[in-house]
Amino acid sequence: MSKDSDILEALKRAYFLIETHNIDDAYFNGLREKVKDVLPSQVCGLEYFIKTGKVTMTVTEALQLIIKNKHLPALNYCINYAHYALQSDQTDKGFKIQLLYVLNNLTHWRQCKASTTTAAEIKECRAVLKKASV
Repeated sequence: MSKDSDILEALKRAYFLIETHNIDDAYFNGLREKVKDVLPSQVCGLEYFIKTGKVTMTVTEALQLIIKNKHLPALNYCINYAHYALQSDQTDKGFKIQLLYVLNNLTHWRQCKASTTTAAEIKECRAVLKKASV
């Protein structure tokens, strides 16, 4: 991952926490005033998902999110399927089968203290994989 993607990920997480817990944050309030009608989360691409529930994450990003959380016991089997899916050709039928294996092994993945992944990201990840596997 590049430094820019790490910064963007941190912004997404910070904005999500600020919005969901109604925290008054001077930085984000100042940013809102500077960019007028564009909210910081729209820059991050997260507000669209929070408000509409529609998927903005790509399949590759969803699989990478799963692999990033490889330390969680709930994802033990899912990690190998996600690795294989990332190496597969996305136009191949075998890729969709791997996505089904990944989805089948995601059933116990929940937000926990051992991970920085939010419940909204987990929900978005499941939604994008389900959509891509059809």
